Amino acid sequence: MNTGQMMIGIAAMGLVAYIILNFSNSSLSTQDSIIYSKEFIVATTLAQSTLDEISDKFYDEVVAEGKTIKSEKDFSSTLGTDASEVYPNFDDVDDYNNFNKTEIVPQMGEFTVSVQVEYMTDGLVKSGTKTYNKNVTIYVTSPTLYNYYSEKPDTLVLSSLFSKWTIL
Repeated sequence: MNTGQMMIGIAAMGLVAYIILNFSNSSLSTQDSIIYSKEFIVATTLAQSTLDEISDKFYDEVVAEGKTIKSEKDFSSTLGTDASEVYPNFDDVDDYNNFNKTEIVPQMGEFTVSVQVEYMTDGLVKSGTKTYNKNVTIYVTSPTLYNYYSEKPDTLVLSSLFSKWTIL
């Protein structure tokens, strides 16, 4: 074998080593993507399940009690649970304000679901006063919900607007 053939052989071996290393690296990256996708799907499912649960409740405590609403001033004055209400026996949307629960998903780990409820104006601006609109924002976090691309923990956020309309 002459020197030229030896150089070609060494270059070929280097090329094969480079391809194998790149394949291994891309395989790990693909595996990370698959794991992240599964975690994201689980987080989305937990958020949607919580939103579905909230959707089954009355708009406000006053509505749950069967009282007539003539203006937005008739709604209850607090966003949150009444003294006698304990999860899972909430009866209206704003009972979930500042609500937190932990879900353990087999083979995926622990997920924390947090809920915030805020009054919103018709222009979709946060309001400190009672309105006919409540925005429900659900946050799902987990130590396993880690974004490998940004290299930071991730939080899934799901938001929905609930409104109470009264025909006068």
